[in-house]
Amino acid sequence: MRVTLGSTVGTDTLLGRVGNTGNTGEPHLHIHAQRPGTPTMPLSGEPLPIRLNGWYPVRNLRYTSRR
Repeated sequence: MRVTLGSTVGTDTLLGRVGNTGNTGEPHLHIHAQRPGTPTMPLSGEPLPIRLNGWYPVRNLRYTSRR
């Protein structure tokens, strides 16, 4: 990971690197964005949409960079 809790990120911010450290068939990245939760329930925040090059990721669909 290249960012930490509370980091402000922009369009050119490196968030992390893709790797294969678990029981998976290929390298992959899990990504999630949300508003802050409460101190006692930090994961209770409202989810936020993520957009990559104008595309909104959908669970279990593959995204490849079109550079």
